[in-house]
Amino acid sequence: MKNPYANIPATMWLLATVTLISRSGSMVLVFLPLYLTQKLGFDIIVTGQIISLYGLGQIAGAYSGGIFTDKLGSLKVQVFGFFLVGMLYILLEFLSIKFTLMLCMFFVGFFTASIRPATSTTIARLCTPDTRTRAYSLNYQAVNLGASIGPAIGGVLAGISYTWIFRLDGIANILAAIALWVFFKNQSGNTSQQIEPSKYSENAISAWKNTPFLIFLLLITLIGMCFFQILNIYPLYLSDNYHLSTIEIGEIMAFNGVLIILFQMAITTILKKYNTIRIIGTGGVLICLGYFILPWYSGFYYALFSMSIITVGEMLMMPFAFEVVTKISPTACQGQYLGLLTCALSSIPLFATPILMPYIYSTFGVKILWSSMGLMAAIIYTGFEFLNRTSFKLKLNTVEYVTN
Repeated sequence: MKNPYANIPATMWLLATVTLISRSGSMVLVFLPLYLTQKLGFDIIVTGQIISLYGLGQIAGAYSGGIFTDKLGSLKVQVFGFFLVGMLYILLEFLSIKFTLMLCMFFVGFFTASIRPATSTTIARLCTPDTRTRAYSLNYQAVNLGASIGPAIGGVLAGISYTWIFRLDGIANILAAIALWVFFKNQSGNTSQQIEPSKYSENAISAWKNTPFLIFLLLITLIGMCFFQILNIYPLYLSDNYHLSTIEIGEIMAFNGVLIILFQMAITTILKKYNTIRIIGTGGVLICLGYFILPWYSGFYYALFSMSIITVGEMLMMPFAFEVVTKISPTACQGQYLGLLTCALSSIPLFATPILMPYIYSTFGVKILWSSMGLMAAIIYTGFEFLNRTSFKLKLNTVEYVTN
C-alpha cells in the first residue's frame, strides 16, 4: 500500500495542527455529566437537560455556520468560532444555576458547530478529489489525537479539581483561533481565494429540495444519536455499573482516539474503492453493537473491547459521510450541505440524546437502553440496504453513487 499521506496539501497539515490544538483541550464535554451530578448536585434528568442545550445550540450553529461560510468565508467563521468557544468554556466554571448553565451550553454548542462546516468547506475547496477523503481523515485523526490527550489529562484533573478542565479547554480553543489566523491570514493566490466566500454562479440545487440527500441525513441522524451517548450516558454507566474511576474512564476515552490515530488513514485508503454508502451503514451498525453488548459483562478491559467496536464503526462512517456530501453538493452552497450534515451527524443527536437516553436510563433501566441499540442497528442496516437495493442515487454535479 502506498503512503496514505502522500500529496496531501501543506495547508491541510496546517489546518490539522489547528484542530489538534483545539481538541487537545477537549475534556469538558466528557466530564461534564460527572461534574454536574457529583459537584453541583443535579440529578441525571436535569443534567441531561443542561447538556441538551449544547445540542440545541449545535443545531442552530451548524446550519448558521454553513450559511456564514458561503457568505463570509471559512477563515472568519473558524477564527471567531474558536475564540468565542474558548471564552465560554472559561466562563462555565463560574456558573452553578441551571438557567445560566443551559444558556452558556447553548452558545458553546452554537459556536462549536459553526466551525465544522467552515472547516469541511476549507478541505473541500483546497483539495483535489484524489486527496479529499484522505484530508478529511487527516483532520479527523487530529481531532482524535487531541481527544485522546484531552480526556487522559482531564481524568487526572477531575480527581483534583474540575476548575482546571474548564480553563485548559478554554485556553486551547483561544490558541487554536490565534494559530488559524497566523497560518492562513497571509495565504496568497488560489489558496486564499478558495477559503473566501464562494463566487460561483451555478444554478445550485438547495439541500432542502434534494430528497435523496434528506433521506441520507435521516439515517445519519440515527447513527449520531447512538454514537453520542459517549458524551453523556456512557461515562455515567461506566462509573455507576462498572465502578470505574475518572482516570480509568479518561483512559477508555483516550483509547478511542489512539485507535483512530493508528488506523483511520489506512482504513480510509483501503476502503475508498468500495461502495461508500454501504461502508457508512456498516459503521453505524458497529457503533450500535458496541453499546448493545455492554450489559453482557463488566470491567475495565471489557469496556475497552466495547469501545473498540464503537471506534471501528466511527472510523468507517465519519470521513466517508463527509466525502459523499462534498461530492454531491453544488459548489455555490457547499457550506449549506455540509452544515446540514453536521446537524444530522452531531448537532441534532447532541440535543436529543441527553434528553431521550437519560429518560430511558432512569425510567426503564440500562438493559432496556442498551437493548434498544440492537433495534437501532437493525433499522440502520435495513435503511442503508434499502437505499442500495433500490439503486439509490445521490447525484449532483457529475458524481453518482449507484449500487452494483
